[in-house]
Order: sequence, then C-alpha cells, then structure tokens
Amino acid sequence: MSIADDLNKKGATPETILQVLDTTVFEASGDLSPDDIMSNLRAAVDDEADVDEALETLRKHPELVNEIALLWIAHAA
Repeated sequence: MSIADDLNKKGATPETILQVLDTTVFEASGDLSPDDIMSNLRAAVDDEADVDEALETLRKHPELVNEIALLWIAHAA
C-alpha cells in the first residue's frame, strides 16, 4: 500500500496533507522560517528566475502542490 492509499484510507483531507508537508519541511530544515527557506532555495539555484517560474507554475496548477506533498511525505516516511 502506498502512502497516498494509507492517507486516503484514513480520510486525510488536502488540508491535512498540506499540514503534514508544512510540519515535516520545517523539521527537515531545522525549523527555518519560510523566508529563510526561500533565501536558501534562491541561493542554491543558478538562476533565481527558475524559482519564480516554478512558484508561478504551482500557483497556476494548485493540484501539483498536493502531488508534491504526497511525494514528500512518501520520501520522508
């Protein structure tokens, strides 16, 4: 059974999945603030415009956020 199947079986809502993502990302980052995480992300890429483009894609396709959250949770599990 996949983590997605397990979460669905438990009745996890998209909001629950995003909360798990939020919590685990902050734990994995050493509890950095969202601004610090964004600064680190921008510093890690060659072209900061790539970060802006990725964020715009996520804004246009919010269903991708849920997919990313499930992938992150599966990886963290």
